[in-house]
Amino acid sequence: MTSYQWNPTPDGIEQANVTRLARSHGMAGIDELRARSVADTAWYWDAAATDLGLRFRTPYSRVLDLQNGIEHPDWFVDATMNIVDSCLLRWCDASPHTIAVVHEDEAGRIREISFDQLATEVARAANGLRELGIGPGDAVAIYLPMIPEAVVACYAVAALGAILVPLFSGFASTAIASRRRGQGGHRGGRNDPARASATASAAGECGTRALPDGAARGCGAQQLRRWPSRSARIRWRADGFVVTAHLPRCPAGACGT
Repeated sequence: MTSYQWNPTPDGIEQANVTRLARSHGMAGIDELRARSVADTAWYWDAAATDLGLRFRTPYSRVLDLQNGIEHPDWFVDATMNIVDSCLLRWCDASPHTIAVVHEDEAGRIREISFDQLATEVARAANGLRELGIGPGDAVAIYLPMIPEAVVACYAVAALGAILVPLFSGFASTAIASRRRGQGGHRGGRNDPARASATASAAGECGTRALPDGAARGCGAQQLRRWPSRSARIRWRADGFVVTAHLPRCPAGACGT
C-alpha cells in the first residue's frame, strides 16, 4: 500500500526556518516550539512577527487581547501596518537587485523583475490610482491573467489601503458587472462593500484615462502614501496600462473620469 505521508529529511529539518526560530529562543526544535506556542500564544506570535521582520507603522502595545473572550481576539493591539512595507519595500531596501518575480508564459518566454523594478512599477501604478482619488477603504477590482502586472496591481492597491477585489477570468460579464455595481456580500456581521469596477464590456458608462509616466521612481515607503477615496479599474495593454475610474458618489447616469 502506497503511503502519502511526507516526512522531511534530517537536512530539511536542519535548514528549516522553524528550526532556526526555535533555536534562537533556546529550544531544540519544533516540538518544544509547538508546546511553547500553545502554552503562551502571545509570546509565540510576538516571536514570529519579530522573526519575520514585519514592519509596523505604529508598534503594537500588546500582541493579544482576550477581554472580549477567546472567540473574539484582538491581535497586535494599537498597531498599524501596510503589507507592502513588509512584502516589498523591506526587500527593496535590503537587496534591490534580487529577483522578486519570475514569470514564464505558455510560449516559454521568461520575465524577471527585481525588487527595485517591482517597487518602481508599484509606485507608478499607485500614483496613477492616486490621481483618480483612490484611498483607504475603496474597492478596486482587478481583472488580469497570471502576468507580472497582476503582482504590480495587487501591491499598488494595497499600498493605498484600498480593498482588492480579484475578478476571475471565467466570470461572465453579468457576474463582473454585479461586482462592479457594488453588490457586496455579508461577512463577519457586516456588509462587505464591493464598489468595484471590471472589464470594458461591463463598464460601458465610464471612460478611461491613461496613467502618467512621471510617477515616483526608486525604493522607499515615502512613494506609497494615503490618498482620499474613490474606486477604479486597471487593465493592461501592450503600450502600458489604462485605468477606468468609477466615481461612486456621482449621480446616476453622470459617471465620468
